Amino acid sequence: MTDKEIAVLNYINLKKIVKTHELSRELSISESTVRRILCRLDRRKLIVRFHGGATAIPEDRVDTPISARLNVHTKEKELIARKAAEKVTDGSTIIMLGGTTVFYMCKYLKGKSLTVVTNSLIVLDALKYEKSMQLVLLGGVYNNDEAELRGSLTSNTLRKLSADYLFTSATAFEEVRGFLTSHIDSIELYNMCFQVAQKVFMLVDSSKYRKSDVAVTARCEDIDCLICDSGLPVEARIGFANKGVEVIIVE
Repeated sequence: MTDKEIAVLNYINLKKIVKTHELSRELSISESTVRRILCRLDRRKLIVRFHGGATAIPEDRVDTPISARLNVHTKEKELIARKAAEKVTDGSTIIMLGGTTVFYMCKYLKGKSLTVVTNSLIVLDALKYEKSMQLVLLGGVYNNDEAELRGSLTSNTLRKLSADYLFTSATAFEEVRGFLTSHIDSIELYNMCFQVAQKVFMLVDSSKYRKSDVAVTARCEDIDCLICDSGLPVEARIGFANKGVEVIIVE
């Protein structure tokens, strides 16, 4: 994204709903340029454009692209990611499976001697200059919204691997159904990851608690440890613990 596109997107996310002339005035960009930027952002599903302006994507939309979710609930994601990275020891092989919170781990892993297996291009980009790491990019079909690779090729590659830890996330979660996603084509990949990883960490912020989605990616029995922020209700923490999940709360 260009600097102007980032500035426009950030302003829309801040104000929630704006007119074209306001963006032009506040950001010192011509109205014709603003309109072109809004068209591009709308095509990427980062905003919703209407005649004369645009609105932000609602924060509770679980199917928004990863680029739009990176700047949502950042404080909670940072805390969760830092705690997750503390669990990783030198010499480990870890799987980092998509998602914004998993991506936030990258900065806290730098300097460690690791083998990192991922399907995420933004994880790959964040770690590509780490000389102490061996990076393994899983093959597959590219998904533009999530900037990751999926499909049978991805799962087939995983069958040949073994990992100490899996770090993953979900778009919704609760004690009964477990952890959910809107991406049905990822279920096979999740199942394979659970088979090859020795310990599974689920990284989710509390805004996703009791949201609904279409597909279950993990039952509670598939997860060893849930790392979440302090917004998770006490009764939920007890519920997950009763199902054998270690619950770590960050604040």
